[in-house]
Amino acid sequence: ARCHPATAYRKRKHVFRLGLSDGKEFLFQAKDEADMALWLRAIEAAAGATLGPGGPREGSGVPGGPPKGMSRAL
Repeated sequence: ARCHPATAYRKRKHVFRLGLSDGKEFLFQAKDEADMALWLRAIEAAAGATLGPGGPREGSGVPGGPPKGMSRAL
């Protein structure tokens, strides 16, 4: 997975793009710049913690919801 700010997307602020290895891409909107940075770091950490189709490694700290302190507004 790849995750980065969608700088070319002008319709909304604080939008980031998530690209999967199968070619699918998704846009997400955070409430502000700081929230977007938290989501980007969390997604990058989760993507680095995966071991193929099995998902996150046990004990990788990747819960079923957003990381502590992050909104579910996305």
